[in-house]
Amino acid sequence: SVNNDKKEIAAEARNAAAVGIRFISIPMSGFWAPSDEQVNKILGELNNRDNWPVLLHCQHGRDRTGLINGLYRVESEKWEARRAFKEMIDRGFRRALVPLESYFRSRTGFKGMQPAASVQKKARRQ
Repeated sequence: SVNNDKKEIAAEARNAAAVGIRFISIPMSGFWAPSDEQVNKILGELNNRDNWPVLLHCQHGRDRTGLINGLYRVESEKWEARRAFKEMIDRGFRRALVPLESYFRSRTGFKGMQPAASVQKKARRQ
């Protein structure tokens, strides 16, 4: 879980334990870019086959989850960043969360599609 609500995390941990699921919580903000340390830790857990199958989620299941899934696709499954970014968008990633998109771009070197900040500025002018 990349959720950062402490009460929800505690409830999830109890529920997971009750059905024999290993619960790993690595909280991450939905509004600010994550640290490399957070992302590396999450990707490390996802790449550890002892943890499979994996359910990755956040509160809405599309922004933090989308970012991590996109990075996993690029770094672990060797997808092109453009393809991973398109999948993020297709699955509901909100480009208004500029720090998350910027982190994806920075980490992957993706320069395609107009950056979200540019899209927002253009929309305000219209």
